[in-house]
Amino acid sequence: MPDNELGADEKSVRHSVSSRVQTGDLLRDEFGQAWQHYRHLELLRGQYVSYAFSITLGAIALSIPLTSQVSASGRLLLITSIFLAFYALIIGSMYANVRKLRLVLWHYQGVIIAIRRYVYEADSNLQFDMRKFDVLSLDHPVIRGRLFRTQTLAESMLVAFLLADSVVAFLVARALVYEGAVWWQLCLVIVASCGVWAIAAAVIAFWVRYRRDIHADQGPVT
Repeated sequence: MPDNELGADEKSVRHSVSSRVQTGDLLRDEFGQAWQHYRHLELLRGQYVSYAFSITLGAIALSIPLTSQVSASGRLLLITSIFLAFYALIIGSMYANVRKLRLVLWHYQGVIIAIRRYVYEADSNLQFDMRKFDVLSLDHPVIRGRLFRTQTLAESMLVAFLLADSVVAFLVARALVYEGAVWWQLCLVIVASCGVWAIAAAVIAFWVRYRRDIHADQGPVT
């Protein structure tokens, strides 16, 4: 039937149904996009942590055969110190990206929860307790405890790597001083070591300062 032959009430009903269908399609697409992005970011976070572990294990495996020669070579100590600086730069950048993922994950988690709540509460035929669909409402300590969250563990591991790197940099610098190296080697080692300590201090200070940010108790759970 043409629209010009419909009454005002019928036009209003048709417009309401059309708007509801469009809103439903939009919410479905938004929910799907948020879920896909959330899963993608979880995988990306795991890749960052895996890369950090691979670099760390590779560095340890490479350093074991050279341990006996480090104290006898000022040049080798210098190379080790420069490598430690590059390692700190890589791990520091990975921490920044993993920390940024926390905020993005929290955003998409909020989108998923909001759309789910709207759909279940808008339909009067659906009688659901929303707390059963929100994992953040569970009282189990493993769920509520921040120490058990994958995001917290990922950030903590990267901070621990940087802390260990700063300790090794100090030991290398002290060994070079005891070896009585030439002045230019000593200057380069001091510069490299200061770079390691600066990156580690900045990351650890940021981690401690914002360990209880607005997203700490709201997500992401995973």
